[in-house]
Amino acid sequence: MTSRIWIVLVILFLLASFGGNLLIRILPHIPIEIAIGLFFLILLGVFDRWLWRLPLLRTLQLIFVPDLDGSWRGRISSSFQEHSQIVTVDVRIEQRWLSTTVFLKSAAATSKSIIAGCVPMPDGTLALVHIYHARPLPGYEQQTNQHTGMCLLKINSGDQLSGYYLYFDEILKEFVRGQLVLERGIYTALPGDELTT
Repeated sequence: MTSRIWIVLVILFLLASFGGNLLIRILPHIPIEIAIGLFFLILLGVFDRWLWRLPLLRTLQLIFVPDLDGSWRGRISSSFQEHSQIVTVDVRIEQRWLSTTVFLKSAAATSKSIIAGCVPMPDGTLALVHIYHARPLPGYEQQTNQHTGMCLLKINSGDQLSGYYLYFDEILKEFVRGQLVLERGIYTALPGDELTT
């Protein structure tokens, strides 16, 4: 864990200690350990879901990860089609302080991240990196194969991500790579769209 995460956790624990002490004044039969633990879990849940997004925490440099939560629209080109075709994709990022999930849908396939997070790059910028599993939609098995791959998206601004993805195609027995550019946009859910679950 980075020092910033430890600082946030210590602050949450101190607030939980204060809240736990107040709670045992109201309900004296509750052990102090349970009261503090309960307050800590509640504060951690609220912080993980909402409070980490506060701009003040970035100003104080306690949080460095930008808020990427929401709908994105993008373009992909792939060596699978020899970069001859630009494919439009819809992406939804569900982000909390302690977790990130990336869903992608194109006309031919869907994918969901297995693990994802923001990491610092050697040049000082941040990137959203994730490992994903993709499946072709029925009728599109010739255009893309089921696969597990990795994707690195440099965070150019709060409204644009760009980078590449890479996976090994078991049928072709070769690596497939592609470029991806995303911008904040409207994610359009379709009937039966597995990304809505």
